[in-house]
Amino acid sequence: MKTTHDINHLIRAFKHKISVKVQFHQVDSFQILHNIQYLYMFENARLELLQSLGMANNLQDLINNFPVMTVHHEIDYYAPAHFNDIIEVFTKVKEIGNSSIHFENLAISNNQLLARASTVYVYVNPITGESQNIPQEVRDL
Repeated sequence: MKTTHDINHLIRAFKHKISVKVQFHQVDSFQILHNIQYLYMFENARLELLQSLGMANNLQDLINNFPVMTVHHEIDYYAPAHFNDIIEVFTKVKEIGNSSIHFENLAISNNQLLARASTVYVYVNPITGESQNIPQEVRDL
């Protein structure tokens, strides 16, 4: 189990945070947040990061400014969340390659690490679907 000190050290590198509340429809038969819900939660946090950078004010912006395909997800689960819990979701860009962007997410509630995820997007040509280099202006953001 991570201590508060460990959590504070872990989140230092993350510049973006959102808070979400666990809804009734998100819990499973064990009365905990269903594991698939973390994928949705982390994806929404990444989208909000892009919105904060002015890249995704609407769907067309996202298609034009950040045309990506998800090529990899990895999630480790450490502790459960329950109905009505407030979860802080942290997001950062861990690495940018030629055509790939590697994001990292943390889900924390009550100073406890619930889950940690890694997601890799590949920047694609929206017409052909083939990978392409990430534009410099996107890298700069």
